[in-house]
Amino acid sequence: MKIWEKNLVYRTLRVYVDWCTGTCFRSFRVEGRENIPQGVPIILAPNHCCTLHDAMVVLKANKNLTAFGARADIFRNKTVREILTFLRMVPLARQRDSISEMKENLHTFDEIVQCIDNGVNFCIFVEGAHRPERGMMPIKRGIFKICEISRKKTGKEVAIVPVGLAYEDFFDNMKDVVVRFGEPIYLSEHPSENPSELLKSRIMSLIQDYPQHRDFPTIVRILLSLLSLPLFAICTTLCCPILIATALLKPKFKDKAWTNTLRFAPKLILLPLLLIIRGVIGGLCLPWWGTILLLVAALYSQPIWYLLFNLYKSIFSK
Repeated sequence: MKIWEKNLVYRTLRVYVDWCTGTCFRSFRVEGRENIPQGVPIILAPNHCCTLHDAMVVLKANKNLTAFGARADIFRNKTVREILTFLRMVPLARQRDSISEMKENLHTFDEIVQCIDNGVNFCIFVEGAHRPERGMMPIKRGIFKICEISRKKTGKEVAIVPVGLAYEDFFDNMKDVVVRFGEPIYLSEHPSENPSELLKSRIMSLIQDYPQHRDFPTIVRILLSLLSLPLFAICTTLCCPILIATALLKPKFKDKAWTNTLRFAPKLILLPLLLIIRGVIGGLCLPWWGTILLLVAALYSQPIWYLLFNLYKSIFSK
């Protein structure tokens, strides 16, 4: 499968993936979607602070079919490579990678040009690495190389759309996020400017204003915590397998930027299986309405658990 080809299985799975992404946040807001032009090759250029989670956020915020660039080393396993290709990802080598992977960039650039020429958006994290901090690292020149190759091969000007991912918190689940799409940049319109500095300044302007949530007064939070304890116990029971999987994975990742990805991935993978198991049990032991209630509770048990956990944490951390 080419990364720009339509695929019914992918489109069906994307509905589920977008739902899972949305349930990771208390509030998911998108601004400036009208800045994404129509009928021209498009490259989305976001900042990068939360590993795989950033890609899921961009995917949910942008309704169009979108492919992604990812670091080349995760494509070395053949099976993993096939899965990532199905997910519309292509390998982009960095200077630290092997010479053979660096050479493969030329083939990848051609594939990206075909992708955007076929009307599929391409997203590249222009810093080349993630960093869970406010601000940005220097921008790599790969995105401008792709624009140059595309213009030579197709004669079309590429629209670079700056994307700002503004998280309330980089490590806590069920916080707020704002995704902002800036006005497109056409390099031919800025011949005298440094493209890296131009793009960085545009993205920086989109992430300066990040969500800042106000808590309830302490007495209200204490009352809510006491009243919610039975609900917390129910949610703990229902999402226990996902919480355990997250806990087992966490020690394997020393980089804290993976924190929310490690909460997201087990839910994405395990939730369908848990729903099937609970649907069967509910069908055998409960009336139809009880089964429906059980399945709805199972669907939302993890986000509710994190909301309540954050509530309890806010009381004891102050």
